[in-house]
Amino acid sequence: MRSIWTIARHTVTQCLRMKMAGTLIAILALTMVVLPMSAKGDGTLAGRIRAFLSYSTASVSVILGLVSILVGVATVSDDVNRKLIFTVATKPTARWQYIAGRWLGLVLLNAALVAVCGTVIYAASQHMRSTGEVFNADDRRAVESDVFVARQEVRPPPLEPEAERRADRRIAEQKAQGRYERVVASFMEQRNVDLRQAHRLLRQQYFEQEKTALQTAAPEKTMVWNFSGIRLRPGRPVRLTGKVTRLDPARKWLQVRVDQSLVRHLVDGEPVRINGVEGLVADPVMDKFFVRFGPGLDVPGLVQLRAADDVEIAVEPTVQISYRVYPPGGGIVEKVSSTWLVHNPVTRLTLESPRQDPIDVQSTLVVPARYVSPVGTLSLAYVNRNPSGRSWSTVMVPHEDLKLLCRVGGFEGNFVRGMLLIVLQLAFLSAAAVFAGSFLSFAVGCLVCFAVVPFGVARDFLGAAVHMGTIPVEFLDPFAKFSYYVVRFMTLLLPDLQAASPGDRFVDGVVIGWGFVGAVALQTLLLQSLLLLVGACLIFQKRELARVQV
Repeated sequence: MRSIWTIARHTVTQCLRMKMAGTLIAILALTMVVLPMSAKGDGTLAGRIRAFLSYSTASVSVILGLVSILVGVATVSDDVNRKLIFTVATKPTARWQYIAGRWLGLVLLNAALVAVCGTVIYAASQHMRSTGEVFNADDRRAVESDVFVARQEVRPPPLEPEAERRADRRIAEQKAQGRYERVVASFMEQRNVDLRQAHRLLRQQYFEQEKTALQTAAPEKTMVWNFSGIRLRPGRPVRLTGKVTRLDPARKWLQVRVDQSLVRHLVDGEPVRINGVEGLVADPVMDKFFVRFGPGLDVPGLVQLRAADDVEIAVEPTVQISYRVYPPGGGIVEKVSSTWLVHNPVTRLTLESPRQDPIDVQSTLVVPARYVSPVGTLSLAYVNRNPSGRSWSTVMVPHEDLKLLCRVGGFEGNFVRGMLLIVLQLAFLSAAAVFAGSFLSFAVGCLVCFAVVPFGVARDFLGAAVHMGTIPVEFLDPFAKFSYYVVRFMTLLLPDLQAASPGDRFVDGVVIGWGFVGAVALQTLLLQSLLLLVGACLIFQKRELARVQV
């Protein structure tokens, strides 16, 4: 271990003296200074901070990735080409210790640089958070509850099991009616396939049709999702004091004035309690907001209210349901009216929320946390009927766009875990660089490593590209089948650099759990990086470092 540690320390000092590494580190430092001032996003404070977190973490990954590849290949290949390896080979140091020491030195250098850059990114984001100009009250709320937070992302159960059951039931009904054989014969003629292929492809077609049907709601129809595994840690309700400024003559709403700094806790459409009665926030602007009540103001706690009266305001902890709607056949419409029903399966509480959602835009439904049951379950229903009672056209809610977000932790711990993910990515790139440098020249080794990185970033996309459509793998043509298995093999060797990137999770305020970090470490370090290092040791052990002269 002493030899490995000595080579690692030498690697760190050697890298810092290299002009190539110094130039890239200087570019990284300049990027950390310029990004906080140049990030604009969508013009809001939340958008600026999101853009800064995304671009800054991506810059750290890219620039330090270049450092890992260029310096890692150079330190090993140049030692052999310039005969510097003799100073190590003459000492009691095994060749595998030399490889391990080079890799460890690169990892230590990257970890130190990530720590420095992470400190700068965190400090800059907190400075923007405290001094940035707020666009409106919703902007401030988004900063506090959507960005500087760690939220669990819970998705409904997958559709595939139910779609398969429906497809099998559909085939069974056709067989019972004596129509299935004719359908298969027609399918064989249309697709020019044999009987076995026709059975497989027909069932796959029914499966896709049923899967689409599970994501659509005809007029007057309902879609239902059951969420489970919600780990809710919402915190305490925010309690405020305000003054009534206006009352609706029909006593359906009131306007409240509060301190301007407190409006950031409110968001349009979010539930709020006034004197213990639940209503919905509307138009929070400056120091005022409206509250609308379904049953009206003639209920205990509100019936005696008059203008200029003081009221108690309680903003409850909430969870957010994110979704997207659009007509499956297209159509020229701007918004879709509907009704969402949120149900607590244990306490039987039900919230009815009329909505008007823009087409093909990610929308958010804010729900009080008490609608999540003590065992972490929640039932959600979409009723395709607008508040006036009129039916709408068929609407689709894509399953992949539906998710529930709830607070489970703070931003600081999440940020630290995100930086660890970057270190793990750089550890793999360092292993790849040492592996390439163990038997290739500097130029060729860098070329090989640069060819690996795009595949790691676009791994999921390539996996889908070689197997598009609903055709099973065994029915693909030879070239497509070969491509499919090549991509599958490369998937085992290379990590998913895009999925392990923390930038998107910071932007959405999604938690990076220790379990996810551990899974990435297991795959990246103990499997893929270790495999490359073992290969580098075996190659370097057999490599002829110098030709004997007689």
